[in-house]
Amino acid sequence: MMNVALTTESPTARQFATGVVRGTPLFDAIRERGGDVDAISAALEHALQRECGDHPMRAPMRAIVVEAR
Repeated sequence: MMNVALTTESPTARQFATGVVRGTPLFDAIRERGGDVDAISAALEHALQRECGDHPMRAPMRAIVVEAR
């Protein structure tokens, strides 16, 4: 097992936030709980802009790589 440091990049924080909120199972979880998908997406966008920039947005990521033999 190995940890790998990566950087993710998106053209904008809005596009990344939209993908996370609307393009993953998180979307169904928010709706099932009566959450406001647009408000959550906007809040994530603003947090990403603040922490990771915008145009493009770049964020550190970590991958755990496991090899089976």
